[in-house]
Amino acid sequence: MSATRSAHWAHIGESTFAGGIWFLYGVHALAGRR
Repeated sequence: MSATRSAHWAHIGESTFAGGIWFLYGVHALAGRR
């Protein structure tokens, strides 16, 4: 149960990290156009 929970949180953290990178990239791209 502990291992499953750990893997679950690791997956969420990975998804959040990827989402954050794409968010920063989008903001940088939009700011660069101005």
